[in-house]
Amino acid sequence: MATANHSKCFFLDVLPAELRIAIYDLLVVSDQPLRGQSARDETHQHNLDLTILRTNRQIHAEALDTFFCKNTFYITSIPEDTAPPTASLSLTDKEDDENADQNDEQEQETPPPTLPRTLGQFDPPLPPSTWSKIRNLTIDLLFHPSQPVTATNFPMGWKPNDPGAAAYIGTLIRILSSLSPSLQTLSLTAEVRDPFCARKCLVSFFMCDRDRSFARALASVTSPKIGTVPMSFEFPDCYYRTEVRKDVFLSKSILLLACQVMFCQSQVRIDELLAAFEDGRLKAMPVRDRADLKGLVERGAWVGLGKGGVE
Repeated sequence: MATANHSKCFFLDVLPAELRIAIYDLLVVSDQPLRGQSARDETHQHNLDLTILRTNRQIHAEALDTFFCKNTFYITSIPEDTAPPTASLSLTDKEDDENADQNDEQEQETPPPTLPRTLGQFDPPLPPSTWSKIRNLTIDLLFHPSQPVTATNFPMGWKPNDPGAAAYIGTLIRILSSLSPSLQTLSLTAEVRDPFCARKCLVSFFMCDRDRSFARALASVTSPKIGTVPMSFEFPDCYYRTEVRKDVFLSKSILLLACQVMFCQSQVRIDELLAAFEDGRLKAMPVRDRADLKGLVERGAWVGLGKGGVE
């Protein structure tokens, strides 16, 4: 954001504060959650006019407070394959020509892999100095590793180990701890792209459950306005939405819920395929609305009560 100058804006300066704030609401507040570039498409256009931030220092400060306090920020991980390439040493053209024969005869040493520069970062890139101003937050828990997920052998089965996912969840814990007393709204989501790999989609949920720090951060949100946390899984063809009391995250597994949702989503797709091949012939299936997975998911360990809430 451009630095504000010290000149006066005679139109805005003479208006009462209430009218100035109303103008800021029209210019810098979006009716949709603000997403970063990696999570934004043609359906997520913010249509903000931030040029008012360049008016003068007073207007800049007031409008910036409105921007952070009244917008909802939709935090996502940054896909690893969008990270800028790691800088490497290279030879000059002349040296390349002189050493071409040697390179053909000798195998070049392969440098060790480097971690992406986006490790632990998120989108939109909100600096820590602005966190205290944020009041409304939506967190997308999905992490999208660009490489195959490594795993260690455990008696209970597959346990992934991904430094990028661990760093992303660690950053979310710090954000929640910083915003804990001032948040007005908080929601969790997992917006699953299609096609998707269930194992890759579940990596960040494994990290959430690994040492329970994320669950403790959710349960420790001290804002009196947050008693339950809306949580959703959004697929192109179906969805699951519920509300969870903060303390429930300490006794229930987010990973288990994610596994249940993924299983139910697969079950719905399998049922559709079987219906399409009824009587051994492929039938054209009518276009349907997205399926609500609630009835299937809540037969398991996460049982919904009341108005879609989870005990």
